Amino acid sequence: MPTPSLDSGLHASTMKRLNLKLIPFLMLLYMVAYIDKSNISVAALQMNAELGLTARMYGIGVGLFFLTYILLEVPSSVILTRVGARRWIARIMITWGIVAAGMAFVQSANQLYGMRLLLGAAEAGFTPGIIYYLSQWYPKTDRAKAMSFFYIGAALASVIGLPLSGAFLHLDGYFGVSGWRWLFLLEGLPAVILGIVVLRYLPDSPQTTHWLHADQKDWLSRTIAAEQANSPISHHAAWQTAFRSRQVWLLSLFWLLQAFGTIGITLFLPLIVKSVSGQESFTVSVMSA
Repeated sequence: MPTPSLDSGLHASTMKRLNLKLIPFLMLLYMVAYIDKSNISVAALQMNAELGLTARMYGIGVGLFFLTYILLEVPSSVILTRVGARRWIARIMITWGIVAAGMAFVQSANQLYGMRLLLGAAEAGFTPGIIYYLSQWYPKTDRAKAMSFFYIGAALASVIGLPLSGAFLHLDGYFGVSGWRWLFLLEGLPAVILGIVVLRYLPDSPQTTHWLHADQKDWLSRTIAAEQANSPISHHAAWQTAFRSRQVWLLSLFWLLQAFGTIGITLFLPLIVKSVSGQESFTVSVMSA
């Protein structure tokens, strides 16, 4: 039986290793995901005029993403638990990268609507999938900290992604292709590449990784298994408990209001800044970031 001091040392060394090997890569994945669903806000600086989109048509286009995203979030997450997080996260990234790059070929409002619906369907389950994956690696005492670092990827997406998108607009006219089309194409391809990397880089479980020592693997597997053994066995009972909890509903309301405000700002800010400042696209993207 391991002593408390030994367990404490293994805890610290194992978490340090996980934070080094998993968190930066997962942050990168989330940053790319956030860029691909929000870069339309910068593309709109050129795209709306070229396609003849009104503010209402643009709003419908960006909003339709969330229709399929919400509808398929739970089914996608269920499939992930059955086929494995690594494989399903890779599938999500490859398909959303293809769709995101395919936005470069949109020619009308209806095509924009269709592609945004496809993008939402392709990306559904990504964030819950990452949360599930982290739950297989991090004990409860460390999971919140791991999640907080993961979510930093969204902030980095704005800081890095918006100016990058603005820079891509300057490719306007290269090979006869509009700048906003270059933006979608060049920012969609990294998701495809990273999806392939996920298959090779992310291990399925602590026991299959090569960068943890044997004692670290054993401690982590024992800890996670013990926590799961103390969780409700019946998934049906767990669902009932969640839906009857006032705290769950209150936290859900907080999340809804937070998302309602930030998503609206994210998707319309460059257009607002452009109308107020009159600056060129790259300056607008930097100001928005």
